[in-house]
Parts: sequence; C-alpha cells; structure tokens
Amino acid sequence: MKIVPNIVEISRHVQEGQMAASSSCPLCGYKGDRRPCGFIQHKPDVQLFKCRCCRAISASHMPTQEHLAEYYAETFAHFYGKYNVADQCDLTFSKPERLANHIAAVIPMARWEKSPVHIIDFGGGDGTLGTLLARQLPQTISVKITVVDYGEKTVSIVDDRVELIKEENLDNVREQAHIIIASASLEHVPHAEPVIRKLLALLAPEGYLYARTPYIMPMKKLIPSIDFGYPAHIHDMGADFWNRLPDIFDNDFSIIKSRPSIVEVVFGVAPFRCIISHVMKLPARLECFLWPRKKWLLWPFVGGWEIFLQKRKLDQKGVEKV
Repeated sequence: MKIVPNIVEISRHVQEGQMAASSSCPLCGYKGDRRPCGFIQHKPDVQLFKCRCCRAISASHMPTQEHLAEYYAETFAHFYGKYNVADQCDLTFSKPERLANHIAAVIPMARWEKSPVHIIDFGGGDGTLGTLLARQLPQTISVKITVVDYGEKTVSIVDDRVELIKEENLDNVREQAHIIIASASLEHVPHAEPVIRKLLALLAPEGYLYARTPYIMPMKKLIPSIDFGYPAHIHDMGADFWNRLPDIFDNDFSIIKSRPSIVEVVFGVAPFRCIISHVMKLPARLECFLWPRKKWLLWPFVGGWEIFLQKRKLDQKGVEKV
C-alpha cells in the first residue's frame, strides 16, 4: 500500500441501488436538519451535510455493505497494485513507526506494570501500528493486540510478548482495552455512531483512545477540485467534532490532546508535500497552544485532525472520580 499525491484515483461514481439516503446524522444520530455543504457527485446526486449537533460532515447517502465490499475488492485492489515495495511508504502513513512513536509520546506507556496490556487496533490492517506501539511498553509486560479489520493477513510478530488476534467485526470484541487506536479508519464506516459508542465502551478506566481522521472540507471550499474520495471517504471530522465528543457521547472522558494530525509523509519521501503540510498546519497548532479549550478553529485548513482521550478512573466502589 503506497502513498500518492492525491486521492482522486480512489473515487468512484456510485449508482442508484448501491447507496441509501441517511435521514439522520450517521455519526451522532441527530435527526434534525443538517446544513448542506456542497455536492460530491451528480446523477444520482450525493451531497455533503454538516450536522448541527456534532458538527461533523457526512455524505447524504451511505454506500451499501455489498457495494463497499465490491469497491474495496476491485477499485482499491487495483489502486494498491500500481505501487510496489520499493516506494517505501504506506498508503495512509509514511514510516508507521513514526506514528507509533508519536502516539507513545502522549500516552504514558511506562505506567502499565501489570500484564497483559490489551490494545485494540480498529481498522488496523495487518496490525503493524498496534504491534509497533506494543513495543513501546516495558519489556516485562505481555501484550494482547486485537486488530479489527477485514482480511486475514497479520504482521509477522518477532516479539514473544505479543499475542495478535484478528476480528472482522467490533461486535466480536468483549474484553476492555487499555489503549484503543482508530487511525484513519472511522471516516470509512457508513454508520459510525454505534462504532464510536462501542469503542468508548470498550475502553478500560484510565485507558487511552487515539483517533485520527481527515478534515479536508475547509480546503475543498478553497480548492473545489480537491476530491473527497467518495465512497471510501464518507465523513469529515475536525476540531469542532472531536472537541465535542465527550459532551455528545459520554462525559466519562477527558481530552488529553486535540490538535492537527501528524504529517503523514516525511521529507525524504515527498519533500514538497511534507513542507506544505507543515506550513498549513502551523497556524492551527499555534491556536491549540494558545487556546487549548476552544472547540473551533480560526484556521481550519489542516487536512486532518487527531485526538487523545482518557477514560476517568473509578474508585473502589465502581463510581467515577471527578
């Protein structure tokens, strides 16, 4: 899986019968009117709507599961096959160990003293990111990684401390996790509200959740030719969505960090894209530093957003500590 300058090639025109209209916000369930933000395809028309409750942007029509299965098997398979290992970069992230180190810089990995530590890697592909993050834990700790994704392929494990389990459906996961990763995955889930609630419910007390999503609509308004990537990219979630998450879904969580997402590529792989990405994110990073509790941005042209949440601790009676 390789990185490309844009996402135009993964778009596909979706026909009638391959999608269904969404009468409520697929991210929070809000049933009121949503503000139209433009079209992403015509004949049949598919619009983008911004929810007045959670502030996320979603497509007006969600692709069916059958169409998505066909889309990923054909369009994505063709897309991936055009690139080879010599390119040395991943489709969604160049050098994934950078992302693991980035996450571990915020989550205090040394705090866990008892085995096993459970990590859920939602949409984690072959489990590379979860495995790299597990190696940031103390050497005395054993780790169980549950990767929730389609396909049977898993990363080659060379660490005896790590047990990797693959699940195709989040509903099959019952055990609470100390760390949950949802990196570049939630934007692909047609009806994401129950998935988000399930991820939050699976987080153990004092556990951490890291999520990273695209936030390209502000840039698309400036440059209409930027492709939304439908039907792979269904939702667009920025600061105004993620900073409201504890209020909308569950007050049991505290926001540790909410900021423009890490730049996906390194200078050695794509120097121009790397520089432009850092420049575009810089004003918003300054905003987050100066006004860390603000729920919206003066400069929203960041391309992506990330958030670190921590679940509150329970006392001995099982009651939350404030």
